[in-house]
Amino acid sequence: MTRAETFLWAAQLLRYPDEELAALAREARREPAPAWAVAFLDHAAATPLLDLQAAFVQTFDLNRAACLYLTTHAYGDSPLQGRALAALTELYRDSGCTPSGGELPDYLPLVLEFLAMSPAWAAACLCEKFATAAQGIAAHLAAENSPWAPMLRAAADAMRECAPDADSDPASPDDHP
Repeated sequence: MTRAETFLWAAQLLRYPDEELAALAREARREPAPAWAVAFLDHAAATPLLDLQAAFVQTFDLNRAACLYLTTHAYGDSPLQGRALAALTELYRDSGCTPSGGELPDYLPLVLEFLAMSPAWAAACLCEKFATAAQGIAAHLAAENSPWAPMLRAAADAMRECAPDADSDPASPDDHP
């Protein structure tokens, strides 16, 4: 599986569960899914949508350690977060991408979709900036035995591959995307 395919699959499965995800889960046997997504798709197919939505909110919205807004992990609620969001919007624009959907530009599924189609320089910039945050979310979800943990691990690993210097240069509050 290519890195772009990993990013797209993870983006699709990390969004708020809706009828589209339920349909994908029901059809997963007809469309080949990556091995790391199969268990989640089976779980999603066997779980009523309202229960899956409640679990998503509990996992990501009510748990700061698993927040899907990446600048929260890099900057917290500091003024630097706003500047980072503006810089991220500018990066999208400079890359010829105009995100839609009403989400902030640091929402992980949106970032993953962008990474799947972005120029190499833009992908490297974002991955270097946010791979550490994605790794932290993945570790937290794994420790909680979350059904979303494999998607985060796959996305975080792909981001780490895209940013080989991320280990030696962790995100600091003074850096901007």
